[in-house]
Amino acid sequence: MFLGFSVGAIIGFVSSGGKEMFLSGGWIDTLIGVAFGGIVGIGLGLISNAIIVLKKKMRGLR
Repeated sequence: MFLGFSVGAIIGFVSSGGKEMFLSGGWIDTLIGVAFGGIVGIGLGLISNAIIVLKKKMRGLR
């Protein structure tokens, strides 16, 4: 989950303009990109965790 948040935040930062946009006064756009990327990363991490847990439960039922 933390890995997903980190990767999502980096992708959000880069896609929102990165360092140049941040330094030229577009810090709110960069902040929104990082937040959105982080939320997507957490969501993907939770989904992958749910799939892993489901697979482990299915193996235990056999």
